[in-house]
Amino acid sequence: MKTKKINLFKTLAITLTVFSLAFVSCNKVKNKTSETKEEVAKLIDEHTEEKDAVKTHKYTMKDGRTIIYDINAKGIVGFDDWSNYTEVNAELESFKDKEYITVEKNVINLNDRMENLANTIPEWLKTEEVLEDVEAVQEEYRELVDDNEDTESEVEKNLEALSDKFDELKETLDETVAAYTKKHENIVEEFHEELKNK
Repeated sequence: MKTKKINLFKTLAITLTVFSLAFVSCNKVKNKTSETKEEVAKLIDEHTEEKDAVKTHKYTMKDGRTIIYDINAKGIVGFDDWSNYTEVNAELESFKDKEYITVEKNVINLNDRMENLANTIPEWLKTEEVLEDVEAVQEEYRELVDDNEDTESEVEKNLEALSDKFDELKETLDETVAAYTKKHENIVEEFHEELKNK
């Protein structure tokens, strides 16, 4: 009987020891997992900030002309000499975070800028591809504005189509700017790139 009590006491002591060690280990794993999650969240935030960061590119040409545009990971967001594009781009980006009623009202406010988009393109950007994409954006905009009787989901689809056409314009502008600066690299006197303050 005495041996049974001793064995029972040993078993109980071993069980408590194992349980204590397991509890401490789980707590360490839990803390480590929590730290890892925080590190991943921090990396995601940093990547998002980098993606949204706007850089200003400035080319000073030997003939005295200056080309300045802002760009982020999504493409060109604005030109110093094409304010209609810059404003339309900013408004379309802001629509993504707004409610339907606000978007519906603000879409109408783009009318003048959207209609003059083609008329105000700087000469150095006027290529056939850019003009075609601007025309496609204007057509999508007119369709969005002209359909007054559309349901909310139809308006959202039209707005998405407009956004897609504008993204295509951005891609074309990226290509056009790259081709222009490459073609005229011999007359680029100076190039600056700086992070733009938000």
